[in-house]
Amino acid sequence: MIWGSTMLHTVILAGADASVGQSRAELPMFLEQATGTKSRFRSLLQAVSGDVFSAPTVVTSVAISSAVSAQMKQEGRRGALLLEPGAHNPAAAMLAALMRLRKTPEALVLFLPATTNFKTPEVLDEALCHAIPAAQRGELVVLSARTAASGQATASLEISQTPRLNTPASVNRVASAGQSFLDGFFQRGHVVWSTGVVLARVDALLAAYKRYASRMFMAVKSAVQSACNVMDGILLAERTYGRLKPVVFEAAIAAKTSQLVTIPTGAPLSEVSAWDEDLAEEQSSRPELSQTSDPKPQRAAQVLTMFDGLDRSAAPQNNGAIASKSDTQDWGARELLAQNGQFTLQRLSVAPGARVELDGARQESEQWIVLEGSALVDIGGQMKLLMENQSTRIPAGCQRAVENPGHSVLQLIQLRLVRPASTSAPETIGAA
Repeated sequence: MIWGSTMLHTVILAGADASVGQSRAELPMFLEQATGTKSRFRSLLQAVSGDVFSAPTVVTSVAISSAVSAQMKQEGRRGALLLEPGAHNPAAAMLAALMRLRKTPEALVLFLPATTNFKTPEVLDEALCHAIPAAQRGELVVLSARTAASGQATASLEISQTPRLNTPASVNRVASAGQSFLDGFFQRGHVVWSTGVVLARVDALLAAYKRYASRMFMAVKSAVQSACNVMDGILLAERTYGRLKPVVFEAAIAAKTSQLVTIPTGAPLSEVSAWDEDLAEEQSSRPELSQTSDPKPQRAAQVLTMFDGLDRSAAPQNNGAIASKSDTQDWGARELLAQNGQFTLQRLSVAPGARVELDGARQESEQWIVLEGSALVDIGGQMKLLMENQSTRIPAGCQRAVENPGHSVLQLIQLRLVRPASTSAPETIGAA
């Protein structure tokens, strides 16, 4: 991709909670690797390895800096490490890296969370082609996804037009991503979801921090000025940086500025559209399903009701659902959360290192949603690594398996659509 003489200063936000990294066996999910797959962090390093990207500045935590440095060497990437003295503070971390570029005010800086997942590097290239002109005009550009299932959404963005691929749109309102995941998954209207990827001019973003987060600005400025060189990188001063309350960029800056635009990326609600196709197929054989004025798919509305009930730790009883049932397996545990004539909702708890083979002969499509941990999913021989709040669609009749490559228990929601001619009997599950 050719962008003239434009050079993007790249900053990767790879911090961790204070509790992560206290033991060698414990790493954040974006650093976890499995046989045959790279970590999310290494994949991101590869995506920003072109000539237009500078050597990355990686903002990370002291506790995991050695692991971050090792994976950078595995990818053959050199760059600077900026170390947070405690828990990750996304907005402050961005500002700390930004202040190191203050002598180049017209330069463009690209921030990417280490959890960022692009299907291909071309997805990022195409989005940046449209984002760069807006950033050069002084606007703050956030890359967004058109479904919350596309990544770890940190906020929802309300825009004034229907989301269109790689088309800049002004943001009217920024809201917390506090809705239940499934509610966001079936969201309709002019709403997209922030990926946490931000592109801006150095001077424009510094001005926004000065105006909307002045206390943070002064504290981070002091932490940068008092930073010291250590073996792995540059350590920010804990005395000032450590006093800041962790906050995401969307809350600290994006929700307050009028200069925010977003570039929707990825397929247009592809997973939701697939669910709609399933519903249309059922409506052709069951006309009573089409007698609804609900703008959401009828099945989706029922699932949301079920899931909201589960969030309150109460097994739902309406719409013919049954109470929660569970059983223990060699690989972990399975819990039947809700069930009726249209769907079955289960929670799978998979032990670290365990692999679960699932029955591929079933004729229902499924959606898998990772609640906690990370999942290495095998769909018909194709491997995919899912992180928290990410999902994948399983076509009907496809052989599938899930493995827990991490060091903590994997919590996975299995949402199965029941076709009219099928039953909702539990499937065959075995450990590999």
